[in-house]
Amino acid sequence: MEKIWRAHWPGGLDEAAIELPTEPLAVTLKRQARRVPRKPALIFYGRELTFAEVDEASDRFAGWLDARGLHPGDRVAIFLENCPQFAIAYFGALKAGAVNVCLNPMHKATELLHEFEDSGARFLVTSDPGWAVVAPIRDRTGLEAVAVTAYRDFLPTTPALPVPPSFLEPPGPRAGAEDFSVIARRATPLVAPKPRAPGDTALLQYTSGTTGVPKGAEITHGNIVANCELQRLYIRFTEDDVPLGVLPWFHITGMECQLNMMAYVGAPWSRSADSSLPRVSTPSGGTAARSPPSSPRSTSPSSTGPGRPNTTSLRCGRASRAARRCRRRSRDAGRR
Repeated sequence: MEKIWRAHWPGGLDEAAIELPTEPLAVTLKRQARRVPRKPALIFYGRELTFAEVDEASDRFAGWLDARGLHPGDRVAIFLENCPQFAIAYFGALKAGAVNVCLNPMHKATELLHEFEDSGARFLVTSDPGWAVVAPIRDRTGLEAVAVTAYRDFLPTTPALPVPPSFLEPPGPRAGAEDFSVIARRATPLVAPKPRAPGDTALLQYTSGTTGVPKGAEITHGNIVANCELQRLYIRFTEDDVPLGVLPWFHITGMECQLNMMAYVGAPWSRSADSSLPRVSTPSGGTAARSPPSSPRSTSPSSTGPGRPNTTSLRCGRASRAARRCRRRSRDAGRR
């Protein structure tokens, strides 16, 4: 068979020499925090959170879960837009040995009831608007503990970019829930991540439900790190890149290509909305953007000059053949 896909590979890449990692991503994050503790991991409307800060806060969330009786393999639901709290909850749950269930923040009670029941989620992290949707149906779920956050909790005093109005709303009623920001600052941290094997489930990712009810796809720890390594090789992603993240992290593409790669290579991610890409790229020093198909109307690698982004590469839309091959290899790794 003619291996036509090799025409799309970077020059000099030897497929036979690729070695897929086995270290869980939560352990990789801790290693990055020791290696570059003061380097920004997340840039949220101008506020920088270092790798050490993300690592410590996620350790504390992992400790909170552990203290409430979470067992490895239990499900933790995350019902948030892109924000530092999402990253802290995501990596904290992985450190505790949990399976992350990342839910579309636009979902309403009907979709959430199905996903809570189907996944068996015991814990939930959400925003005040999310809690307003979940609180009326909580008694119909298996949720044992809920942590609620306000997006404004992690905003800088003077944001570098226009902030969505919903991110500025004050906290709402939180009866029956705990304050996530208090957990991230004060909970007793988990000493070390719980051991997880490459074949253990790390994520339960729900489909959109286009042809029926959403279905949960199991993603293993091996899948996650294999995908990260293949992105690093095929895209030549390095820790010197400053990517601009506009894809939603609850979706597998945004999660794998943005959130996971931040921890894997030690590169900071700048969070913005699609419409703010031309403004966010210059102050954040962006060198690469991962975006939905509509974003080329907002920014382009060739758009330079005053008021133009300094983005050097733009990746969006459907995956290339090489990227699809990466996905197949990562799926195969999870079956080993």
